[in-house]
Amino acid sequence: MNETTVEQPAVKRLERSRSDRMLAGVCGGLARYFDIHPAFYRVGFVVLTLIGERPTMRVAEAGAAFITPMIVHYQIVLLLSAMLLAPWHSITPISIIWGAVGVIGFVYQCVVLRRMRRQAAYKLGFEDWLFYVVLPFGAYLLLAGSTIAAPTHEREAVFAVGAATALMLFAGIHNSWDSISYHVFVVRNRPGADGDRAGGDA
Repeated sequence: MNETTVEQPAVKRLERSRSDRMLAGVCGGLARYFDIHPAFYRVGFVVLTLIGERPTMRVAEAGAAFITPMIVHYQIVLLLSAMLLAPWHSITPISIIWGAVGVIGFVYQCVVLRRMRRQAAYKLGFEDWLFYVVLPFGAYLLLAGSTIAAPTHEREAVFAVGAATALMLFAGIHNSWDSISYHVFVVRNRPGADGDRAGGDA
């Protein structure tokens, strides 16, 4: 009589990674357990470290103008990437969706521009206007315009969506590093920062 053996499914264990040890293997272990790239956890740890102190009103306004839009751009990049990988039967429904994303994103970027002009914590330079304003506006306009071209120029429309996704991703990476470096090297080393903090606590 032959005995058949049934293979048991491998059980996932939440433990530190022995190979991906940039932060003692913690982020690598979380990424392997949840099947998410470890970069997301590392960026999260950095952001949580930097916002550990309660921000002032001026800093909070600047965060709504500069930090929150970056998260929105990253989410849109993930959404567009997932949509383009889905097995659609025709380009019409997906083009309508990405066109709606472009219109909503354009309106949201107008709100962000208004917040940037109202905040008083930071004065924008040329590079800031380029990466925080011009590139996102251009990406959302590409998304909205490619919807019109999709029925007759399907290939070009998909390339336009890819270009818009790349623009938002590059702008988000630049702005993330720019915000973190400004907070670490400028805000925290600003003369009188300790005195202001002590005065606020008192």
